[in-house]
Amino acid sequence: MATADDALLTTLGTFSAAEFEQVVLANAFRHRRNAALWEALLSPEVIERTHSALADAVERNAAAMAARRPDDPNSTAGEAVDYQAWRRRAGSFNHLVQSALREVNKRRQQLVRDEDMRAAERYRRHIRNLALSIAGHQRAVLTGDTEPSEHDLQLWACLDSVRLPHGPDSTPTSLRTLVADQWYPSAV
Repeated sequence: MATADDALLTTLGTFSAAEFEQVVLANAFRHRRNAALWEALLSPEVIERTHSALADAVERNAAAMAARRPDDPNSTAGEAVDYQAWRRRAGSFNHLVQSALREVNKRRQQLVRDEDMRAAERYRRHIRNLALSIAGHQRAVLTGDTEPSEHDLQLWACLDSVRLPHGPDSTPTSLRTLVADQWYPSAV
């Protein structure tokens, strides 16, 4: 995913809610869209604001469509034609904004998945560092002149009891095995 230009994001950040919504709606229609600006509107920094602007526009349009009904029996044929033309435009607007909203929601879901992956990688890295530290502590105690304490033995047991999914089949693998075979073969 491309990242949005910082200057463009800064500019978007200065817009009032009404100005921001105008920019979003002007770019909601795929055929009139400024690609760089749309990418900025879908960036993590402003995507929630973009979503809100589109959702607000959909709500207002739905309220207007519900409120404006051709129920006046005294209306002229011309008024009925005007109403039908307005109704088609409002329906078209709704369709186009809903389409943009689906794009925004798709990007929001992708951003959540990306963050989940980064978090999983971060946690796995922390667990790796912890396991390497425990294995290094075990090696230092066992090669030194001190007897391991009960706390040492309990700590070292974590290397055998804690398992992480590993490999293409996500096989549960002990930290001791990962330390010995994958992360630092001389640590255990």
